[in-house]
Amino acid sequence: HDGFRPGEPRHNPYMTPSNEDLHFYQREIRPEERSSLSVLAGMVPPGSQVLDLGCGSGALGLHLSATRGCNCDGVTLNQAEATHAQAHYRRVEVADLETASLPTLFAGRHYDAIVCADVLEHLRRPEHILQACKSLLKPDGRLLISVPNAAYAGLTLELMHGEFRYRPEGLLDQTHLRFFTRRSLGRFLGEHRWALRELDTIRRELPDSEFKARFDDLPPGRYSVRQPNQP
Repeated sequence: HDGFRPGEPRHNPYMTPSNEDLHFYQREIRPEERSSLSVLAGMVPPGSQVLDLGCGSGALGLHLSATRGCNCDGVTLNQAEATHAQAHYRRVEVADLETASLPTLFAGRHYDAIVCADVLEHLRRPEHILQACKSLLKPDGRLLISVPNAAYAGLTLELMHGEFRYRPEGLLDQTHLRFFTRRSLGRFLGEHRWALRELDTIRRELPDSEFKARFDDLPPGRYSVRQPNQP
């Protein structure tokens, strides 16, 4: 599975409506594993002030504070995740990114890096977050994002079988509201006055993905399917 800067589907930290039903996605950053979160973490300069939007149970804050000497603030939707994450963050706010005023929550703070790791696809209006980040970044700060790639060959192949099935997690996570390809992501960022400085991908081979459709099962005809790292 590939994605953008980089992209890899994961559970959204905003998918649980109540603390009683909390389902953690216990994510880790392993030095030997190339994942969306590990690559994003590698883009954060040592000693940075970091805002982690959608921090979940705190894997990114743990890694950055332990290995890069960063000071991290975070936002997540429910108190149970915040309680789990707060040991690794200077401050964790419990808030809904759809409605929260980030400049108010973090008034007086400015960050070297703001991270949206697999978050924008879960929001009805992700442009509101992009706008808020402009006022919270330092002049030379960077917004680091990852989103799943809707042009991934597995999804394309499933569509060719006439299927579009939501799942509990993955590229078609049932809480995904927005879908991006490489090209549409660049257009979306440009429309909201962001310059795309760097783009990277995480590659997942089709047999290792959640998509089980096979090219051999397609009905007779001619087909052209792009490789995962193409728009």
